[in-house]
Amino acid sequence: MKSQQIKVLGIAALVILAVIIYDAAFIVDETEQVVITQFGRITGRPVIEPGLNFKVPFIQKPTIFPSIFWSGTGRQARSLPETRRIFGWTPLPDGELWIR
Repeated sequence: MKSQQIKVLGIAALVILAVIIYDAAFIVDETEQVVITQFGRITGRPVIEPGLNFKVPFIQKPTIFPSIFWSGTGRQARSLPETRRIFGWTPLPDGELWIR
């Protein structure tokens, strides 16, 4: 009886651990940038390097948006219009973007 309870508890612990790890990990693609928000506020710097990254499970939320592609002299930014609307990007005179 005890060995069966230990097996059930072990399986339950593995399932809970798998859910926590699944929620904590996120992948950044080469064409994406990620901003981590915690309770609606941006925490830390944007994640711009592609690869596997981690966050605090269930508390932080990754917000993924397309990278900005620079063209010409680097003074013009091209981005998707819907992304600009979601994140409130404002082009500055020198070609940089300011995120509200």
